[in-house]
Amino acid sequence: FCFCCAMLRVWLVRHGESVANTLRLIGRTEDTPLSELGQRQAAAFGAHHKQSLAEAKLITSSARRTKETCSFALEAAGLSHLPYESFEQITEIYRGDYDGAELSGEIEQALKSLWQGDDIMAAKAPGEGSESYRDVQLRCVDFMEKHIRPMEGHVILFVHQVVIQTLVMHYLGIDAVFLETNNTSFSELELREKGFAVTKVNNTQHFWKPGFINAASL
Repeated sequence: FCFCCAMLRVWLVRHGESVANTLRLIGRTEDTPLSELGQRQAAAFGAHHKQSLAEAKLITSSARRTKETCSFALEAAGLSHLPYESFEQITEIYRGDYDGAELSGEIEQALKSLWQGDDIMAAKAPGEGSESYRDVQLRCVDFMEKHIRPMEGHVILFVHQVVIQTLVMHYLGIDAVFLETNNTSFSELELREKGFAVTKVNNTQHFWKPGFINAASL
């Protein structure tokens, strides 16, 4: 199947490493910026995918780290003038009472216990408004079907680990498989006659472009 036969191609790009990632803080943490490494990762993505960025519709979540990933990528590509839109509906999972806490000690053990249950997709941390993986999946699939599916050409979404994982699981028709999603990797969906098909998962080819540090070092 070639891209010329697809009506729409979508890249789901995970944000660069954030300060929250370095501190092992979990959940939404909307205001956390990129770390210095995250900025370099975003720049590597932008330099490698300049043409795609120039041609695509650009969308981020409402989180600071996804907006900064898009901005640093555009700057590295010499495309800082290009606009992007941001949507809260595709932001990261909310962990309720644990949101913003360090993943260690009692909290880490509590989450591990939740994930060992019979329905991992339904498990959620305690606290008002806490989300399960299925909750995230439902709101993000709704966004894809209502906002992205009517588009044509190429769309790049700068989003989050759980957003990417649950969307890929949905379009593969599988449950409770936690896929690897490195910072600034992208997974690709193509819209075909029967709906979205997953064509790439966790692509990090921009880390191997000559002149950039390899993925292991990043």
